[in-house]
Amino acid sequence: MKPRHFFKDNDPQQILIDQAKALRARAARMPAGVERDRLLKQACENEVRANLHVWANSPGLQPPER
Repeated sequence: MKPRHFFKDNDPQQILIDQAKALRARAARMPAGVERDRLLKQACENEVRANLHVWANSPGLQPPER
């Protein structure tokens, strides 16, 4: 049995961005339709998640005042 390799080099944002690129590439090869729209929506959601992660971890973010 081969050992599984887990790559810790990729951060969560990069994984989401890579998945979005792959989904867009798959969608580009498909005819217009429900499945293509689903892939494009999923790609868009992954890009938004990656951007939210960057925003939430930005140094300028301040906690709410009490």
